[in-house]
Amino acid sequence: MVSQKRRFVPGLIAASAAITLAGCAVPGQGSPGVAAESADVTVTLDQVQEYCDGLLDVGIQCNEGWALTLALVHDDVVEKSADLDGAWSDDEITTDIDAWLETISYTDGEATPEAIEVVRTAKAMSNLAMSEEGATFLGDEATSLEKDLTTSSRFGDFDADTFIASISAAASTATDNASSIGDTVYVVFAAVTGFADAGSTPDWFGDSEDVVASAAASASASASAAASASAAASASAAATAGE
Repeated sequence: MVSQKRRFVPGLIAASAAITLAGCAVPGQGSPGVAAESADVTVTLDQVQEYCDGLLDVGIQCNEGWALTLALVHDDVVEKSADLDGAWSDDEITTDIDAWLETISYTDGEATPEAIEVVRTAKAMSNLAMSEEGATFLGDEATSLEKDLTTSSRFGDFDADTFIASISAAASTATDNASSIGDTVYVVFAAVTGFADAGSTPDWFGDSEDVVASAAASASASASAAASASAAASASAAATAGE
């Protein structure tokens, strides 16, 4: 687990200002069913939904910008974190999820496969943010994504500065809440985003009641949408049968 005595690299904020790019991909030109793609990574809309489900499973609202960001960086940050002695088994991540859910008093959550990958990605980013090498890697990752990524117009452009600022905000939040939340405070890194209109300064940070409320509201909205779709399909089928 992450020690509360460790500190995040303050240079992350400075790194944001130093990012320069030759150009960025134009949104809205991706393949059907694809949220974002480059030569190195492809994330489908189904994968975004899986990460949204994982967020809800740990009591975090389903923000598509957060979900897409997690899906985009997952493989690279998990691999780099492992290179820096930060790798965890499914059982270890499950233990962390159970502790997190108990801390925020969220009884509807569970360590689903989707939740495990969300939390693994968050823990990897937290681990990287604690070292100069890791912080540099996160900056390089952001630069590469902004330069090469083609995204669906549903999400807009990936912005490197937004990503680095979001990492810095998560690091500050983790530091500020370490004493009240404990070792699993790194889960706040699940709300890191590279999408400008995905939202900022989430209300649930450091407030257990807001975590539960936002997750419940998102789950309710998803259920309502599914019910509406089912009702519409039934009505259409009935109309067709009556013709």
